[in-house]
Amino acid sequence: MEGAINEHKQTLASECKRRLDAALKASQDTFEATTNLQTEWIERRLNAKLNAAVERESKNLQFAQQDNLMKQEQKLQGQAAKLAKTYADSIEDRLHQKLDSAILAASLHTHTEFEERFVGMTNKLKYDQVALKQDLRDDIQTNAAKLETKFQSQLRDFQAASTTDNNNLNHQIAQINAATDRLNTRLSAVENQAAEGKDFTCNNTDTDGLTKKVLNRVTSVPVTSATIVDPVTDITTTSYEYQHLSGRQIDVQSRGNTDSGDPAVLTALNQINLGIQALLRKQLTPSTLQRTADKTTTPVPSRRITRRSAVPQKTNRPPKRNALLTTARDAAMKQIKDRATKHEKKLRSENGRM
Repeated sequence: MEGAINEHKQTLASECKRRLDAALKASQDTFEATTNLQTEWIERRLNAKLNAAVERESKNLQFAQQDNLMKQEQKLQGQAAKLAKTYADSIEDRLHQKLDSAILAASLHTHTEFEERFVGMTNKLKYDQVALKQDLRDDIQTNAAKLETKFQSQLRDFQAASTTDNNNLNHQIAQINAATDRLNTRLSAVENQAAEGKDFTCNNTDTDGLTKKVLNRVTSVPVTSATIVDPVTDITTTSYEYQHLSGRQIDVQSRGNTDSGDPAVLTALNQINLGIQALLRKQLTPSTLQRTADKTTTPVPSRRITRRSAVPQKTNRPPKRNALLTTARDAAMKQIKDRATKHEKKLRSENGRM
């Protein structure tokens, strides 16, 4: 019985144990399910909170990181500026050093080259000066010889021309003297006839109109040895300028009327006077005629023609040979000085450019 009881107890205990196990298992399953649900819900809430916290933290970290980045960037910029300044200062110092060394080397090179070129130019100038002096000396000698030859040829030409003019003048004077002698002879014959009582009037003489016109002009204007009037040009000259031909001029005494002389003789006398005046005007300049026109002399009336020895007109003598050589030498020296001055200015300008 006790066995049955024990067996019943055991069966009951096992049944209870089984029931307890089932209930425990069900309770455990329920608890586990509830726990799982709560765990999931808690996990979701925790995850949500965690996500929110993470998001907030990430935002805060992002803001902090941005601030940190800005600060680091500013710091880096400041350091970069300092580094750039330091680098620039170092580069500037190195550039200054290089520039100073380059300037010093260039100045030394330039100074050396300038000295070399100066020495070369000085030597060249000396050689050019010697060559120029030699050229100028040769030019002076050549120009002096040419000028001397030229002046000598001009002197010979002038002497030949003067000799020719004097010969022509003497020939014309001889012709005038011969005509004067013939007219003196004719005038003596006319005076002799007038002394015998013959009448020579202009109205009874068969002359042409030209003879009457010349006779009236000659008898109305007295012609003396002191003053000669040219009816064409109205130039008055005195016997002072014509002293070498004063004996060749024909003087006709002024008459009160036109019937006191031979019209043919008077016409011839007037023509000879005009020829003498034309010949003398060829030998005199206008300035001489103007000076002599202001001079006055006392007229000496004369009826006869006097003859004197021919005195050739004085000519302007050419300068002496020494004077010509001096003039040529002065001209050559002036030309040499001008050329030397131009050459010196040219060399100075070239030196200034270099």
